Amino acid sequence: MPSMFDIEDTQPEIRTLSKDEAAAVRASNPSLNPWKVVGWQLIATLTLGLLGLLLTQKWSVAYSLVWGGLCVALPSAVFARGMMSKFTQMNAGTATAGFFLWELVKIALSLSMLAISQMVVADLDWPAMLVSMVLVMKGYLFALWYQSKIRRIKPI
Repeated sequence: MPSMFDIEDTQPEIRTLSKDEAAAVRASNPSLNPWKVVGWQLIATLTLGLLGLLLTQKWSVAYSLVWGGLCVALPSAVFARGMMSKFTQMNAGTATAGFFLWELVKIALSLSMLAISQMVVADLDWPAMLVSMVLVMKGYLFALWYQSKIRRIKPI
């Protein structure tokens, strides 16, 4: 009598895909270009800066919003550049090592930009800068949403 701990019967069958099947899966699930994410983050940064200026009529708020967005978008651009390099894409090992290296560079650059924020932006508005950082960090969500919309429009 099988017990509920016997999982052999519930394991799905694992099979290898043929070249055609793998190509079809790749075509139906394209990867997201990191430069598109950086582009959306820059668009969000500029939009937030303009919106902040229109709503508050204070240049310090607009500068703080833009600086907060740049604290996210510029390190993301450095990360994207590093991850798209030929060395990083050589094999799985260098891709993994490259990911951790460039993520460390991205974090260090973000923290450095935050450390000099008070020197770069006169009359810095910290809440505005932090709100901008959070919203710009979510730029990849908009890029993913936009890519899914494009995928639905284009025939596969």
